[in-house]
Amino acid sequence: MNSGLTEYEGAPAILAILRDITERNRIRRELVEAKEAAVEASQAKSVFLANMSHEIRTPMSAVIGLSHLALQTELSKQQKDYLVKIDRSANSLLRLLNDILDFSKIEAGKLELENRPFNLEEALESLRSIIGFRAGEKGLGFFLDIDPA
Repeated sequence: MNSGLTEYEGAPAILAILRDITERNRIRRELVEAKEAAVEASQAKSVFLANMSHEIRTPMSAVIGLSHLALQTELSKQQKDYLVKIDRSANSLLRLLNDILDFSKIEAGKLELENRPFNLEEALESLRSIIGFRAGEKGLGFFLDIDPA
């Protein structure tokens, strides 16, 4: 009958291998702690972005709403041009904010893509308006030559 013991010069013997796994266990604990810290940091970032989104959207909505109302009044050509630029810039900032929040949604696996038509000319005109204004401040011109096709 084999009891797992071996005989060595007629006496029972036990063969044992010892390995110190203290360092491995320490590293494993540190990895678990680092992962928990990363998860907490990610959650804190998401909460921060959600709070900032609300704090920024509120005044941005006011700027957009008031510029829209002002555009419905009688204005000089220059005033209307300024208000259109304010409105476009505010909407661009709002879209940028939404894009930043989309990154958080991507990280959380909650982003839903949508397919919708847009007006390319309108998008390019908005770009021209914003960049053209900045370029003009620096004495530069900004021109778009769009092929009608």
